[in-house]
Amino acid sequence: APTDPIRDGERLRSGDANVLSMIAQGFRARFAVVGAPHVRYSARSHSPPHAEVARSLREGGAARTLAVVGGGLAGMSVAFHATQLDSSVGVAIFDAAKPGEGGASAAAAGLLHPLTTRGGLIWRGVESFDSAARLVQRTQAHADEAHAPGPPQPFYFEHGVLRVARSEAQAKIYEDSAAKARWRCADSPHAAEHFSWVDGQQARALIGEAAAPSDCAGGVWCARGLCIDAPSYLRALWTATAEAAASARWCVVEVRALAELCVQFDAVVVTVGAASANVPGLEKQPLSLVRGQTLCY
Repeated sequence: APTDPIRDGERLRSGDANVLSMIAQGFRARFAVVGAPHVRYSARSHSPPHAEVARSLREGGAARTLAVVGGGLAGMSVAFHATQLDSSVGVAIFDAAKPGEGGASAAAAGLLHPLTTRGGLIWRGVESFDSAARLVQRTQAHADEAHAPGPPQPFYFEHGVLRVARSEAQAKIYEDSAAKARWRCADSPHAAEHFSWVDGQQARALIGEAAAPSDCAGGVWCARGLCIDAPSYLRALWTATAEAAASARWCVVEVRALAELCVQFDAVVVTVGAASANVPGLEKQPLSLVRGQTLCY
């Protein structure tokens, strides 16, 4: 029977790190992936050939098959980590657009850091940041190797991220939040690099006097923060996933119902964020949305 990552009576947030953790545990216990050419299907198709896709994965050498609905940051993280757990599993990504071209992930600002909008620490922020940063760096190394001997084409930059306070009242909130956050992650070897309060003068120096807002009152500085070109990263992560798997398919099609997928594939993972409410079959699941955050843990 297909794996259901949502347990009865348990309330999970869309993008919750626990979802990926439970999925990973399921792969270790039950699973067996697939890297081949992209396969395109019209997004207007009302009858996507799920059976044909699943069959092609098995013919490509897959022992079991995984369908990931949504090829954004969360979906690609799930697919890649599945290949690391078992390289004989077949992976099919179902998305309305090609890699890096659609959805909220492709339009993301690309700032990777563990800070909340108030300058504090998001839930499991340090662990999620460290894990996500390792995946980004690993994907970059894979892309650089693929482009060799040509020059590297970086899609992320280690410039740090500054959460700017625009008033004295906001500065007080940020400074208090940063102090609490550093206390919460005191066991982390990089606590000082994750959070440090900087005053207005220091913040303007980090930004540059010409670009700094006139009302800059300081900010929370994350020295390890990354700036990522999300579309380029997603394309590179798909390439790395396809090569690590036994066989893989990217299907440009909207999934209108989960029932057929659950029949044809050994496991189905839905990672469509806010669009979850529009996927038939998920209406009664205990999901609540979290705006502006993607956790991959």
